[in-house]
Amino acid sequence: MFENKIYQQIALITCSAYPDGTADDQLMFHALERLGFVVTFEVWSDEAVDWSTYRALVIRSTWDYHVKLAEFGAWLATVASLNIQVINSPEVLRWNANKRYLRDLEQQGAKIVPTVWATRGRAVDLQHVLQSNGWPKAVIKPAIGASAYQTWITDASSGKRDQALLRDMMQEGDVLIQPFLREIIREGEYSLVFFDRIFSHAVVKKPRTGDFRVQEAHGGSTRRVEVSKAIIDQCIPILNYVKHRLTYARVDGVVQNDVFILMELELIEPDLCLSNAPGAAGRFALAIDAAIGHRGLLQTVAPNTEQLLLKPLS
Repeated sequence: MFENKIYQQIALITCSAYPDGTADDQLMFHALERLGFVVTFEVWSDEAVDWSTYRALVIRSTWDYHVKLAEFGAWLATVASLNIQVINSPEVLRWNANKRYLRDLEQQGAKIVPTVWATRGRAVDLQHVLQSNGWPKAVIKPAIGASAYQTWITDASSGKRDQALLRDMMQEGDVLIQPFLREIIREGEYSLVFFDRIFSHAVVKKPRTGDFRVQEAHGGSTRRVEVSKAIIDQCIPILNYVKHRLTYARVDGVVQNDVFILMELELIEPDLCLSNAPGAAGRFALAIDAAIGHRGLLQTVAPNTEQLLLKPLS
């Protein structure tokens, strides 16, 4: 079909807990196959993989990278040295791995959740942080983490008791302290998904009763939602602050008085909620195709592939 087999070889990168990818990854697998790619799932930490056989690597469910950050960084350096395209790029992944990227975005004008940046090894009085900022409740999370890893909540009555927990966390790394946003309970956390900076779809996530974490692994729920053009337009500048190519991005936040408040900009391995939006896997596949530069070869095989891809996958 193609002159050079290596050109069409692509890997969806996952972790050992999901060697065959997630349900969303399977949607991606089939969408990319429909574009003519030979697609394989590979675990990033598998030392037996010959990475040189791949034209491109798409980071998907590498959901253990944050607990193996040094190893993940070394792996990125290895594949980069082989001139293999990584999507999103290693530069984007390294920047996005530490939540201090939120400070960069805030300095460029993004509206982020108010944050106290607690630096590793320094003394921070949690009770004082709550009182001085007027926060009845606060969320504490590590600067490097994913899927609510080591994320917990405190309040004025437990702040003194939780001081030891904060101190232990800060011995391991930097920590973010943020006010608990009641919008998470009332309306939910919005996630807007973009491919090549073009809006694809949005979902809203809500925690289960008695919890504050919206991830489905913690009992949260996810449903597709229509968002206004005004909200989409507020997210686009956030993406534009990043000067590297963004083949995929998920922008998470809440809405306060019609203003979008950024909680996270997920550029490494976000769940893109493809199953919640018919046609989204096809749009993602086309964005990957464009990033690789495969489009010209594709059109000689199936000129109507774009229309086919944008139909829901059965």
